[in-house]
Amino acid sequence: MPANEMPPMATPRIAAGALFLDEEGRVLLVRPSYKKHWEIPGGFVEPGESPPAASKREIARGRVAGHGKPAEVV
Repeated sequence: MPANEMPPMATPRIAAGALFLDEEGRVLLVRPSYKKHWEIPGGFVEPGESPPAASKREIARGRVAGHGKPAEVV
């Protein structure tokens, strides 16, 4: 590799999520159809998007982590 070239790097990704609590202090968790574990709702931040906007967008879609599949909610 020439001295003036940089080695290839991974594409940086940012994810954002939201923590929801009800009156009894219970936490909202989702289980995406493509994962075996539960997590807080959220997803990947698109270029030029803020983390809060990404969280709102992903939650409004009922999807998580940018995969576009519905998640089970508990």
